[in-house]
Amino acid sequence: MFYGVLTLGMTFPLVTKLSSHVPMPEYLQNEPWRHVYWFLLWSLWLAKKSVGLWPPLALSTTLIFYPAGVVLPTIVQVVSAAVVALPLLGALNLVAVGNILMLLGITFAGYFAFLLAEYVTADRAASLLAGVVFAFSPIVGANLQGHLYVVTGLPWIPLYLLFVLKTLDHPTKGNALRAGGIFAITMLSYWYYAAFLVVFTGVLVLASLLSAERRLDLRALVVPTLSFAAVVIPVTIILAIPFLLPSTRNWLAAAPLQSSLAEMKDWSVDALAFFLPAYDHWLFGGAVRGIRASFGGNFTLQTAYLGYTPIVLAAVAVAKAARHAARPWAWSAVVFFFFALGPFLHLGGVDRNIPLPQHLIYWLPPFSGVRDLSMYVVPLMLALALLASLGLSALLRERSGLTRSALLIGTIGLALAEFAVLPFPLFAAQIPAAYRDIARDPDPGAVLELPLSTTTPMYQYYQTVHGKPLLSGYLNRLHPWYEDFADSFPVMKLLRNPPETDPGEAVDAGDFLRLFHIRYVVIHRRIAGEPQSRRLAALVVNAFPLRLLADDGETIFYRVEGTIAATPLPIVLDFSPDHPDPALTMGWAQSERRDQEALTAAWAEGTTSRVWVDLRDAKSVGLTLKVQPFSYAGAPPQRLSLTVNGTAIGSTVLPDGWSVQTFPIPDRFLVPGVNRMDFEFNHCGVPAVVAPGSSDTRCLSVAFDYARIETANSAAKAPQ
Repeated sequence: MFYGVLTLGMTFPLVTKLSSHVPMPEYLQNEPWRHVYWFLLWSLWLAKKSVGLWPPLALSTTLIFYPAGVVLPTIVQVVSAAVVALPLLGALNLVAVGNILMLLGITFAGYFAFLLAEYVTADRAASLLAGVVFAFSPIVGANLQGHLYVVTGLPWIPLYLLFVLKTLDHPTKGNALRAGGIFAITMLSYWYYAAFLVVFTGVLVLASLLSAERRLDLRALVVPTLSFAAVVIPVTIILAIPFLLPSTRNWLAAAPLQSSLAEMKDWSVDALAFFLPAYDHWLFGGAVRGIRASFGGNFTLQTAYLGYTPIVLAAVAVAKAARHAARPWAWSAVVFFFFALGPFLHLGGVDRNIPLPQHLIYWLPPFSGVRDLSMYVVPLMLALALLASLGLSALLRERSGLTRSALLIGTIGLALAEFAVLPFPLFAAQIPAAYRDIARDPDPGAVLELPLSTTTPMYQYYQTVHGKPLLSGYLNRLHPWYEDFADSFPVMKLLRNPPETDPGEAVDAGDFLRLFHIRYVVIHRRIAGEPQSRRLAALVVNAFPLRLLADDGETIFYRVEGTIAATPLPIVLDFSPDHPDPALTMGWAQSERRDQEALTAAWAEGTTSRVWVDLRDAKSVGLTLKVQPFSYAGAPPQRLSLTVNGTAIGSTVLPDGWSVQTFPIPDRFLVPGVNRMDFEFNHCGVPAVVAPGSSDTRCLSVAFDYARIETANSAAKAPQ
């Protein structure tokens, strides 16, 4: 009850606008479409759509970047939140459910931190402060303004540590199983936190081993350790499988969970940020905003203020508390403090180029995947909260009566005053009415949201209403291929950079409309800006057969009229810049002109290449390829295998040099509409490694001159 009331007060007026507004940082409210919270709400909606399907939470979807889709290995982070969200979504809207999850996350984070502190301090009153310092710290408040998984995963950190301590003190199978179960839940809520728990566990075990006050019986820990591992290891393996697939075969995966040193430098916390109140603090925000604006990253990243009340009390704990009680939390605080600073020291907005401990482990999994180093401030605040409670407990023991109560209340009040952001920043989660009209259309065609963007999560929030596929999409880690998605179609390049003047003649967009099954075009004036929105409107009216559906002043809605005819056969992929292919391709390098052979060709890179092609009216077809394997001294024979819509069609060993290969594809393997063809190769070679004198670092498998899809009879007669 105590932490629930504080949560409602510290987030006011959110409780009065649960179903209509979302938390949003002040600095984003001029560009609300960039807010990551829209994507997180979309992930809850996607989880709801998966109910009743197998697997119950799809690790891929074609609802964005249609028809290619994406693999979503990190979607498992929605699991623990979805368990609570799905029952609520039957009665409440998505916005209300998201807000309730956030409020519950903060409330239970405070309560579980209190339970942990009570176990550590044996002082119930002083432990109240730990929940306040942890749950309402500025880093948590900054992430409460939109990072759903960060907040809903918070309670598991102190609860896990509580059972780790109990296991170390009383090494029973029950305590270990509880710790293991909570660790597994943490991996299903926000995987950064699982990495942090590994650090915490190491520090706690080390502190216990070095403690003179209590001896750790390692033999007694064998059964608890095995019990813990029996829970954690299977979950870890299952969650790791999508990331461990060979990158050459997992083309649709999001960017790997591996952050570069440069990324970590960009996402590091400035050393001054720990000692300056938040930019939106109710009292001092205006005074520090200018200084904070000079720090790298954004305001959320740099909201790392520790608070002077916890710092002073932590110093008291180090000086007065029992050594065995304070030591593990002091060590943890130091470790996480340096991790948050990043690989090089940033001070006052300037990279001082002074190496820090993070520089030594940035490559080491799982820490190599932690890109946002400000997240290390979350466990730092928990360690600081426990030290603050130990310090407060030491001070309370020296006092009694009203003085003791005044010190307790005053300390909690002072910490809340240091951390408060009031009124809490909110934004109206309005959805244009025309999206509901689109939702009522039984046509499953895709929605083309303009301007095209991979940094606009709001498009996916709108999708939670209309439910149609999108050509674009947002993921926090996106494979580079998606940045130029479908650029092989000339109209797509024009949509990315609409011409300032009328092109003068109609743009041929037939292949584009057919393959992507575009049924609606939506132009967002505010996102595009007035000049670009006018150019986009002129372009789409010129390129597509459109009917104006609605115009609310900010958003223009068009419907593509008429029946979109199937792509006529034969369909020829020429792999030439002079002849745009009427299909979506993935896994090929740019085409190369080979003057000596009088042709243009493109190398397949890696061991898988993929084509999506419209065959909605096709019966049985034949696929004819002119291909050449990458050959070098000692190269094994190259095998080319064809899979259509997930079903193996056939394979052949390619001879050296150019050859023509034909694969019959019976109609039972085809689907009405878009069909996916995968070309798989048993090996690829890097010229720089296998060809003396070459500097080419690509991994090449097979060169393609053309691929032709035609009726089965025509393919059978094709020259060999």
